[in-house]
Amino acid sequence: MKVTIVEAADRLLPGEEPEASEAVATAFEAEGINVVAGAMVERVRADGGSIVVTLAGGEELAGKRLLVATGRTWGLSPSDLEAMVSSRLMSACVQATGSGRWAM
Repeated sequence: MKVTIVEAADRLLPGEEPEASEAVATAFEAEGINVVAGAMVERVRADGGSIVVTLAGGEELAGKRLLVATGRTWGLSPSDLEAMVSSRLMSACVQATGSGRWAM
């Protein structure tokens, strides 16, 4: 199976030290994982049995499966988080969703 990672930032793990990004990219490449950094996805479409991802600039990547992973930002203030933890709501945030998958 061929795997390609498309990262909008100029490198993997942009919030970490550049050396960490380089180490991860090197490890991925050694495993045959293609990394495309500094690329924006413009469009995703189904084409027969394939999924086609079009990058800014026109490059297209095609495959059988697509995994989308995006960053998330909590909309909680420190006092909101403190209230959640103290009321034990935090323990209720982790739930089984079936088939061995978990959500938080």
